[in-house]
Amino acid sequence: MDLVKHMAAVGSCWSPSFSPDGSELAFISDLTGTPQVWTMPVEGGFPRLVTGTDDQITQVRWSTQGLAYLLSPGGGLNRQI
Repeated sequence: MDLVKHMAAVGSCWSPSFSPDGSELAFISDLTGTPQVWTMPVEGGFPRLVTGTDDQITQVRWSTQGLAYLLSPGGGLNRQI
């Protein structure tokens, strides 16, 4: 399947962040109805769901020790790590 078709199936995506070694891309998508963290290989492939919370993920970034993300509990404006 064409990479464009894969990405089109993901819905809205934002906050892209490349892994430190450049092999993976993390981003937020609302494919599940609630913004969650997804990753996919830079070389291509289908995105993989990383988080599965009821709360909205608001930011995602790679660190040298893995992924870090912020969530908004209950959909409010307060954020937690």
